[in-house]
Amino acid sequence: NMNKVLNRMMEIKLDGPYGEPIIIDAYRKILIVVGGCGFVSYISFFQYMLKRAIRDETQISVDLVWICKSPKLFLQFKELLREYSARFDNDPERLFDIRLFYTQRILSTDVSEIESSIQLSLEYGKPNLLKELSYIEGLGTFTLILSSGPKPLLQQTQRVAVRFGAHYRQETFVI
Repeated sequence: NMNKVLNRMMEIKLDGPYGEPIIIDAYRKILIVVGGCGFVSYISFFQYMLKRAIRDETQISVDLVWICKSPKLFLQFKELLREYSARFDNDPERLFDIRLFYTQRILSTDVSEIESSIQLSLEYGKPNLLKELSYIEGLGTFTLILSSGPKPLLQQTQRVAVRFGAHYRQETFVI
């Protein structure tokens, strides 16, 4: 049961970082593409960039594409999603954009309850990332794509980065 998994305490040990640091101010667009609990890999970065955008300290555009099996996972990050929604969801010139996808069929009333709770819309189905992210065409190396999640998602996201000439970083983990 997903609720039992979400409510169970886990001990997580992190090691790193490795590699070269990312100089984020070198980019105009940063895309974060995550699957399931892969969002945890970038939550601190996302919070940092959100706070900078709220204080008008950056002009870097950050987009999050988050794909989950169960949309109930989004409820675990309700406060952060609401913070985004309150500032950027109705702003046509927003620096931040969030797209939330879920793949498990659930009752529409349950979807409505989750949307109401997180104050954001949900989309059903797996997105075609090449199509969904084609708006970065022409930005090339001014775009950074960060990805974390299942191997097929990482492979698809990397193909998008290669196709559009964007820089690419990925995080992997095993649960």
